[in-house]
Amino acid sequence: MVTRVRREIVTVCTFYGVALLNTLIDVALFYLLSRAGVAYLVAQVLSYGTGALNSYVLNRAVTFGRRGHRLGMEPVRFGVVNALSLTSAAAVLYVVHSASGGDLWLGKAAATVVGAVLNYLGNRVWVFGDTASSGGVRVGR
Repeated sequence: MVTRVRREIVTVCTFYGVALLNTLIDVALFYLLSRAGVAYLVAQVLSYGTGALNSYVLNRAVTFGRRGHRLGMEPVRFGVVNALSLTSAAAVLYVVHSASGGDLWLGKAAATVVGAVLNYLGNRVWVFGDTASSGGVRVGR
């Protein structure tokens, strides 16, 4: 039981370490795109998508220890989780931005928190969880 709890704590900490890197990528790209005049919701989709790609690569290999090439539902599930996280984060960004009188960064902060929590839960349970490993064919180690 204690070993299982410790293992889960390590998994959560690793996930959020990767999430921190993804967030830095997301925020930096969001900033650059916003400064370049890209509409803030378009900038959100592009910056989030870039962070999500990084998330898949690192979380698959480092956080959840998946090895080899994976055929099947894992990438599809990851896409669904990220689409739901992105949609939720964009909605939060829009609502907070509108309600705060145009405070873009307050909206971005709130959207990032909501997206991170939803993303962890979806990835841990559905994409890379024990029940997810039965879907798809694993090639290699």
